[in-house]
Amino acid sequence: MNAPFIVVGIVVVLISANVAYNWRELEYQSNSIDLQTDELMRLSVKLKAFERDLSNLLKNSVYSALWDVCSEANRYLSDEARENRIAELALERFQQFSTWLPLTRDEVRGFYEPTSIIIGRAENGFLQARCQINALLSIEGPQMKIARFVKEVETFVDCRYYLLQDKMNEFLRRLDEIHDRWRNLEYLSAWTKALMGEVKLSEEESATLFEAAWCQQELEVFGSFSPSLSLRFVSIPFATLRPAIEMVEKIITTLKGEVPVAEKVKAVRSGFSEIESYLQRFENFPRLRSILSVLRSKLDKIEDLTENEAERLLQGLLEEGSDEEVESWKLGQNGLQRVRVRAPRLENLTFPSLLRFLRNADAELSLLNPPELFPPKPMGPPGLSVLREMKVSRVSFDREDPCGRLGKAATPIYLWFLGTTVWWGQYTITVELENEPVEKILDYENPTIPLNLPLPAHYPLSYAYRIPKRKFRTRVVILLPRYFEIRLTQLPTA
Repeated sequence: MNAPFIVVGIVVVLISANVAYNWRELEYQSNSIDLQTDELMRLSVKLKAFERDLSNLLKNSVYSALWDVCSEANRYLSDEARENRIAELALERFQQFSTWLPLTRDEVRGFYEPTSIIIGRAENGFLQARCQINALLSIEGPQMKIARFVKEVETFVDCRYYLLQDKMNEFLRRLDEIHDRWRNLEYLSAWTKALMGEVKLSEEESATLFEAAWCQQELEVFGSFSPSLSLRFVSIPFATLRPAIEMVEKIITTLKGEVPVAEKVKAVRSGFSEIESYLQRFENFPRLRSILSVLRSKLDKIEDLTENEAERLLQGLLEEGSDEEVESWKLGQNGLQRVRVRAPRLENLTFPSLLRFLRNADAELSLLNPPELFPPKPMGPPGLSVLREMKVSRVSFDREDPCGRLGKAATPIYLWFLGTTVWWGQYTITVELENEPVEKILDYENPTIPLNLPLPAHYPLSYAYRIPKRKFRTRVVILLPRYFEIRLTQLPTA
């Protein structure tokens, strides 16, 4: 009677065992698939990293080629020849740099042979590079092996090479406009002087006007310009508080020294008199006058004090003093900006507080001085800085009207139809440069090229072009219904 139940029990046990076995097998296969998936992802990441190395290698090769070619852009007859040279150099550098990249890194093995590099224009003047590389990359792990054939590597080069090239081509194409600007400036100067009766020709002025015309052209094409070298002839009064700052620092050092009180008093009074004498030129600064007046009143009392009282007064003048916030100006990325700075209170003035005031005032006063940075930061698009290597070696004048060859007077001309006499002056100005001028523009907004000059840093791409011209000449003609003279600063050359 129990036999059927025994058979059913045996069948149930067998089915349960089979299900358990299949479940274990399914779990094992699932774990195996997970391991293989993890292994695939790990190997793919390493393989992709090796591809990125090749892409970075290409980018650095193009960086190096751009730096060399653009440093002497005038050596190439056309844009196409220049671009071909960049591609050739980049291929040479890629082959050279690729020896630094090991063929085997971790599990990755790479076999590649770069055959050519092509560069092209990307958006906004940037550069795109593509290298035919024919690379075979393989990687092998415990579970699997991956192989991939890479026909080419492409990278975006974040240098605005094409923008620099286009802007320089525009500048060279419009080079004659510099002559027109210079002529107009010379005419304006000559006619203004002629109306006052005498035109004084000056080498310094003509050199300055010539470079001013050059600067105007740079500003129009590049959005920035290089400081004019001819401005060395112009005397610019630099407003600086640096000497007064050094005098105050000397007074503070004296007060902190181990010297008799009488010598301290003498040194402080003498030094403060020098400060007042120097700061007389800044009489238009009322806050500065108030500070000096308060300190002068304190020092005047020292004569009526005993030695101990004088020592306490001098030590009190060494305290830091209290400050307050005042409005000032600074030159930021967006131009002149209003800011708040700390300034000493007039109620508790000391020499350290005077020192802080002078330092802040000197920074504010520097806004009135020519910028010392070279090259200047461009203030607008396209974000290029300009450097220029140009030095005027000689300026000569040659009078061409008849009377001018004999003396200073202008030549009288009778106009028959009008029945009147006008005075005619004519001369040619020749500017000679010491060497052929070099115009250089820098991609100021993109300092991306890695160099070691002298420390590792990133530099903007520069594009330099030597202009094969050393002499520039213009003619000025003046016609006025009144007498005038033209005085030469030197005799015309034969």
